[in-house]
Amino acid sequence: MTILSPTIPWQPSPGASILDLGLIEEETFLGTGNESLHPPTVQLRDGLVDPLTVRLLPIAKAKRLCALVMFKVHDSLTVALAEPQNLQQIDEIERLTGLAVQPVRASKDSIESAIERCYRDGFRVDAINADLPPGMVSLGGPSVDNDPALDTGVPHESPVSSLLNFIIVHALRQNASDVHIEPTQSGMVVRIRVDGQLRELLKTRRALHGPLLSNLKTLANPKEAQANVSLEGRMHVTVEGRAIDIRVTTLPTIQGEKAALRILDRRHLTFNLQDLGMPTSILQKLQNQLARPHGLTLVTGPTGCGKTTTVYSMLQLIKSVQRNIVTVESPVEYQLDLVNQVPIGQGESLSFSTALRSILRQDPDVIMVGEIRDPETAALAIQASLSGHLVISTMHSQDSQSAITRLRDMGIEPHKIAASLTGVIAQRLIRQNCPYCQTTYYPEATELESVGYHSDRHEPFHRGEGCRECCDSGFKGRQAIFEFLTIDKDLQHQIRMGHPLSTTPATKTETGPIAPQGTRLIDMGLRLAEAGTTSIEEVIRVAHLE
Repeated sequence: MTILSPTIPWQPSPGASILDLGLIEEETFLGTGNESLHPPTVQLRDGLVDPLTVRLLPIAKAKRLCALVMFKVHDSLTVALAEPQNLQQIDEIERLTGLAVQPVRASKDSIESAIERCYRDGFRVDAINADLPPGMVSLGGPSVDNDPALDTGVPHESPVSSLLNFIIVHALRQNASDVHIEPTQSGMVVRIRVDGQLRELLKTRRALHGPLLSNLKTLANPKEAQANVSLEGRMHVTVEGRAIDIRVTTLPTIQGEKAALRILDRRHLTFNLQDLGMPTSILQKLQNQLARPHGLTLVTGPTGCGKTTTVYSMLQLIKSVQRNIVTVESPVEYQLDLVNQVPIGQGESLSFSTALRSILRQDPDVIMVGEIRDPETAALAIQASLSGHLVISTMHSQDSQSAITRLRDMGIEPHKIAASLTGVIAQRLIRQNCPYCQTTYYPEATELESVGYHSDRHEPFHRGEGCRECCDSGFKGRQAIFEFLTIDKDLQHQIRMGHPLSTTPATKTETGPIAPQGTRLIDMGLRLAEAGTTSIEEVIRVAHLE
């Protein structure tokens, strides 16, 4: 093929002349080439075009080159071209974007039509329906009578409904746990949390923000759907036959209302302790704790580290018709059979402490307190465990030993902590290397030293480089890491005497049998890094607490 010189005016190819004369349909012409000599041919539709990538090529250049940037995979752009063998065009696109180009063939008419659609301000919304067949998403909220006052004036097939469908479907496709809908001065940004990290899903014009929030609030909590008023509610969504619950909260900000959606996907949800990835030694100790008739077991860690899943798995293990199990939660995430769950939240008259007092008069065997947040709740949980009840609760603390310090800071007397507390689980969620782009590397010696890693290991570690499968993050999926602090007689004595816990022997905590000297969260993380499950950098990010 002859490369055109910039000084020579462009002339249409022979094929283009045939098309101009109308002697052959362009789509037919595209199929006449030898596949071994030509790039693959695509039929353009909006669902194939990434709204966040298309504008890497300015519209003027896109029109002049008859080129449409479709999507980005790592450092390579897939670009639809009418003449994909024109190396001059490919070189120019690579210079403009700074990325390698993988060309595909598409008809000139389809590219020009797609450019007109994709560079419109509304494309990020207009493109939504491309991947959503009719009836793919079914939205529902609480069952209430129709109220004309709650009518938002948004028809079912409006751009707002399509936008909400798009957000939900693509959040589920990327296994997102949360969705954030945030107004800005000039528009609206939607971000999703995948594997614990936020990433941008789309941006759109500001005019859609108000109707979207109004529609969302009406679906989640129609009785309290008011503008610029914080709201908590729940909506039920069916996507391709999958039943999904979505917890919705809104918050007024200086730019307008922000919405946060927590996705509760029941698919493959079994709440089984053996499926959480606990080392056998920790699992056995926890099962022994749960077999006791009384005592307090705490699960600690930051928001979003999987505490609720662990607690529900504990309840699933011990529930039976012979036990009266009562929980107090804010809010109730999932409903469990044979468990009496009491909701605490907006619109409820109960607080954790008042609900706990009522529960103690309900002849409970097991009490689960969603979270110990304040001294009053802590004191009641301690008292319940001392009066012959098995109590399970969660707490925000850095590690297992810090939970004891937190109880002290809440004013709980040391002798009561020592008498009631039987064990503390600390946990985190650590991202797993993407299996599609995983590669080997050798960490810097300073990184290994910073986490106290000392080994004669000469093999490389693993990490993901980033690819389309993992949205360039290098990670796909997460795994829990744990440590377990057993409150034995020696530790009870130290707590009772008020001794600093920093002097507590490290062997009191357990993370597993692989490295007997390693008993912290970071030690389990390092073992996962040794196995190639995650990277050293991820272990440092998640579990390096010092």
